[in-house]
Amino acid sequence: MTVKPSTYYDRRVQPALLDALKPGRPMHSLIERRNLDRHTLDVQLRALPGRTPSWASLYVGLTSVLDVVVGAGERFSLRAHATHRRAGGFDPAWSKARPLAEVEAEWAAVDDYLRRAILKVDSRHIAREGVVHAALCSGSGSGYRVVDREAVVGFDRDKESICAEFRDRIVKALAAADAMDRWWPGPARPLGNLGTGLDILAVDDRGRLLVIEAKPADAPAGIALAPIQVRFYAELFSRWCREHVNAREILDGMLRQRIELGLSGAGPSRFTALPVVVPVVAIGAGEVSPTARSRFHQIADCLADQPTVEAGIDPLEVWRLDEHGGRIRP
Repeated sequence: MTVKPSTYYDRRVQPALLDALKPGRPMHSLIERRNLDRHTLDVQLRALPGRTPSWASLYVGLTSVLDVVVGAGERFSLRAHATHRRAGGFDPAWSKARPLAEVEAEWAAVDDYLRRAILKVDSRHIAREGVVHAALCSGSGSGYRVVDREAVVGFDRDKESICAEFRDRIVKALAAADAMDRWWPGPARPLGNLGTGLDILAVDDRGRLLVIEAKPADAPAGIALAPIQVRFYAELFSRWCREHVNAREILDGMLRQRIELGLSGAGPSRFTALPVVVPVVAIGAGEVSPTARSRFHQIADCLADQPTVEAGIDPLEVWRLDEHGGRIRP
């Protein structure tokens, strides 16, 4: 009997959506907007495994102002959060699923909505971490290509036991360090929920799967604890790769779709047969406080001494980024 894997992940979108976003089609303006302001805007492809709808989202920093959704029968609809709908003058009729030609016929009005909505996005969505996300996804950085953003592994079963297995190994390492500082995560300051949503998933020139946590330079607490967070995600995606025989096919397919639309840069576009997973902490432009640097390295060194649960996980990498997503010396 074949045992169904306990985790799943696949965001390959329908061909009809890719075609609608290609040059020469009205919806290509989403990508054109992104290309004109890569420091702030970003387009991501979205889907749910085993379900019909797939969509493309235009992000402004950390918030999406428009989703273009294709559902059953290749019928298209638009959606946005109520805040952006009010700010930009979103037409409720756009939410109805219709043939692509009808949506394209009204796209000039959609572009007007986007212009207004983008201008009114609250700065808290754009500043700090939002800028780092956009820089990583801009396609400007060399040596890596983004596969997905806010990458979420789902669970058919055993979510709690799987997460606890990884979390317990991390807690054990932290406890063994015998650190008495009040900031050190431990019994006096227990770890919060580590979540299951990774900031950035990418591939490097060696075909390795990069699990990237993005941090602004002025976030000392987030930087200090980032090795814990990214270690957890590395375990989770390594487990997913091991449990799914088609993991490489899924990752290759997602990357090819982004390359086809010009969202990810040129370079090698295939993963190793069973992708080696690399935890990466990417810190945005600016000065990092000496305290944050010291605490980061203390936790990173502590975890480096504790073997991972999953095999095939490379050592932690630390990237410093410029404003364009390019890597500079730490």
